[in-house]
Amino acid sequence: MITRSTAIPLVLFVLTAATTFLSGYMISGTYTGGILFSLSLVAILGAHEMGHYFYGRKYGVSITLPWFIPAPPFLSPIGTFGAFIRIKSQIRGRKELFDIGVAGPIAGVVVALPVLFIGLLFSDVVALDSERFSEMQTAMSLGNSLVFALFSKVAVGEVAQGYELLLHPVAFAGWIGLFVTVLNLMPAGQLDGGHIVYCVFPAEWHKTT
Repeated sequence: MITRSTAIPLVLFVLTAATTFLSGYMISGTYTGGILFSLSLVAILGAHEMGHYFYGRKYGVSITLPWFIPAPPFLSPIGTFGAFIRIKSQIRGRKELFDIGVAGPIAGVVVALPVLFIGLLFSDVVALDSERFSEMQTAMSLGNSLVFALFSKVAVGEVAQGYELLLHPVAFAGWIGLFVTVLNLMPAGQLDGGHIVYCVFPAEWHKTT
């Protein structure tokens, strides 16, 4: 039986699947690319929030299912503003807060890493002066983190001068997943990193978060 507590998350999930598909289609120019981008990104965001959810339920905390935030591509190029859960009862101690807080990033990374690697296997290296490069809108610099550089070297190899790596939509979703995880681990406010710092460090440090 569908109740209000499950209906709203379900509707938001469907809308987010649609908006991320549209963004993936606009990025890749193909329906397949749109579907794969949407599936990959929603899986990563969903895994992150379900990590919080399952550990919350483990400790008997009243917690909602993930609420995805859909966004049309003209507001967000990836079709979403992320996802969140609502904790509706008190968490009884630092250990519970730590476990619930850290479970999300761990679950998200566990999904994001293979998504990124698999996506890189299907990515292409093209010449900068090629017609395909000029037509692709995904030819953007996404930064070169240690993980991305390592995975890229293993999956693609060295990219010669005069060439560029065009990310497959799945690889782009994996990169976004890792980027969002890093942002969430910043030791600030209601972010996961803020909760983790609160649990680990002495009380006098808390004002800095």
